[in-house]
Parts: sequence; structure tokens; C-alpha cells
Amino acid sequence: MILIGDMAEIDADIYLRFTEEFPDRGKAIYLRSVTEKFKVNRMLELIEKNAHIDIATVYDGSEAIRHAKQKGLVL
Repeated sequence: MILIGDMAEIDADIYLRFTEEFPDRGKAIYLRSVTEKFKVNRMLELIEKNAHIDIATVYDGSEAIRHAKQKGLVL
């Protein structure tokens, strides 16, 4: 499962909890990037602390698709 959400909300927390409870189901988390510095810093911290899942910040859906293709998650 690929999870797609927004850094501005609680999506990252929900998705990380899901991947902890179901480690074999979550393959990647894509979060739409925001510009607020404290949110960006929080995101970088979450990425660093959660090496068990591929977390990427993206600006739009096409960027998420490109990344997922590079990782072999989608065709």
C-alpha cells in the first residue's frame, strides 16, 4: 500500500502508526510538501526516525508517481 497525504495535517502520524501496526502492508508514504519551516523540520525528523518505511515529500501527484516508479512500487 502506498499512502499519500499532506504534511500540514496529521496524515504523517496516522500513516506511521499504520506502518508500525502492519509493517508488511505499507510500502511508501508520500506527503505533499509545505513551506512552513517548523512543519518541514518535523517532517525531516520523522523521516530520520522511521527508516523502516520510505517517506518522501512531494509537491504534486506526478512527482509521487515518478518516485514510486523509480522504487519499483508501480509500473
